[in-house]
Amino acid sequence: IVYALTQSGSYNVRVGQGSGTSLIHVSGSPFSVTIVPSEEVGSQTSALGDALTLATVGATSTFRLVARDMWGNLRRPSGSVFTCTLRGFRDAYATVTPSTEHYVSTYSLTLSGSYQMEVKRSGTHVIGSPFALTAVPGPASGSQTAMLTSLAASTAGEINSLTIAVKDAYGNARVGGNEVIVFGGDGLTSAAATPGASGTFSASFVLLKQGRIPVA
Repeated sequence: IVYALTQSGSYNVRVGQGSGTSLIHVSGSPFSVTIVPSEEVGSQTSALGDALTLATVGATSTFRLVARDMWGNLRRPSGSVFTCTLRGFRDAYATVTPSTEHYVSTYSLTLSGSYQMEVKRSGTHVIGSPFALTAVPGPASGSQTAMLTSLAASTAGEINSLTIAVKDAYGNARVGGNEVIVFGGDGLTSAAATPGASGTFSASFVLLKQGRIPVA
């Protein structure tokens, strides 16, 4: 007797002579049979989570992989057989580890920009792979932020301009950031900087007196 099933689960297999209600069972029939999923395949596996398309530099990003066999039967993780590569200006890699019900992929980036995330099993992409991922800069870092305009030649009583380049802890420009930057000091009017292009902020201020004036 040979049979093949495509759906995993529990079955009762009746073996005997005849059919229907007149079937004469052989000894032990019906038999309880458990059909388990076959090997997981990439083409039937789903990737789930916001981290497939959006990440923040410096933060840990995580998404899930729900594995299935070629017939679509859910597969519990049996080992780390998936790979995840983020293709960009500088390639990066994610770790893939099994959990109770699915695989968990984790990565962290230090360079902002656009990536193509390839998630594969044995060279075959999972459903939807490669994914278009955007990595945005992390929070503004004071140690990485710099003034692009020299204040040494500022003139008292006149409007002076200042340009600041705001970056995150990894040196990525905070393009489109919503920081509120206020600078001031004893002897000048305080001013809030407004965002410009490529992560720069600009502001105007007036010095109220001559001499060496500390600015913060």
